[in-house]
Amino acid sequence: MLSGSWLIVAEGELGQRIGTALSGRATDVQVWTPAQWDRQTVASGVAAFGELDGVVCVAGMAGSLAVTQGLGDAGVEAPLWLVTSGAVSTGAGDVLRDAAAAAVWGYGRVVGLEHPERWGGLVDVPEELDERAVARLAGVLAGSGEDQVAVRAAGVFGRRLMRAALADTPVAGRRGARRAARS
Repeated sequence: MLSGSWLIVAEGELGQRIGTALSGRATDVQVWTPAQWDRQTVASGVAAFGELDGVVCVAGMAGSLAVTQGLGDAGVEAPLWLVTSGAVSTGAGDVLRDAAAAAVWGYGRVVGLEHPERWGGLVDVPEELDERAVARLAGVLAGSGEDQVAVRAAGVFGRRLMRAALADTPVAGRRGARRAARS
């Protein structure tokens, strides 16, 4: 599925689990946890990894910012993927668990607009990474054509706009509401 050299910039246990899980799915997967999460540390550290085909950042807001800036400073053109867990909901049974991770999604949308040439996307993974979830994550990273997805047990969900259903009765403005009350 994945090909080439991938760098997983990991903060915390989720990043380590993703790095371990993706290790057998690409030619070369390296997991790196910077000693400090600042753009200079990231820029110098990323430069040491050489040519990359993709970068997966599993970090909070400060780490995601440092990785984005550090990749730019180091001239890395590989697509950047920001991975979270609990940041988005796919429906009524899928509860948002992490407001800080949701902020990373807001930040990621801005990065995608400001740096489309090196943007990969946003992926929200389930709390429990089983083999099926890892395979789906690898498929998204390999090129699904989507840049905002949620990997769940039921499948991979892409972000979509939908037309809202109209209410049964028209909404009346203030004047309309007063007139209706007077008649």
